[in-house]
Amino acid sequence: MGTLAPGAVVTVTVAAEPRATGTLTDRATVGATQTDPNSGDNTAAATTTVTNTRGCTRVGTSGNDILTGTFGNDVICALGGDDTVNAGSGNDTVHAGHGNDRVDGGAGNDTLNGGPGNDNLIGNNGTDNLDTVDGVPGNDTANGGPGTDSCTTDPGDTRVSCP
Repeated sequence: MGTLAPGAVVTVTVAAEPRATGTLTDRATVGATQTDPNSGDNTAAATTTVTNTRGCTRVGTSGNDILTGTFGNDVICALGGDDTVNAGSGNDTVHAGHGNDRVDGGAGNDTLNGGPGNDNLIGNNGTDNLDTVDGVPGNDTANGGPGTDSCTTDPGDTRVSCP
């Protein structure tokens, strides 16, 4: 960035295409050859949750979305907000993301993943895998529906038609 005048502000924008989902922490530190009378403001950090949207056939927004899959095999990434997802038929994968989401896998062998928030995952027909683990006990519902299903939940979450 070179030399900045006293009191100057610089904005740096970083664009990336994440290959994984998780938390990214970025730290920036500035220094000078002279003594800094206020060295407490020389470091800043920002933490951002990144979501890998590669392969997603339907992608939501940070707001409240209604997402509908197709007759084929969909990968639906709802992202943030209180979303309603109907995956449709086919062997679908749904990543609910943040928010209080309602996800219906529909027909097919589906994988439904909840996220932070109070999620209601409904496997419906087929052999489904439901995962409501978000580290907060008692907030989610996993309803496997008809078929041989697998449900992974936090303690106290509601389990219906789950072995």
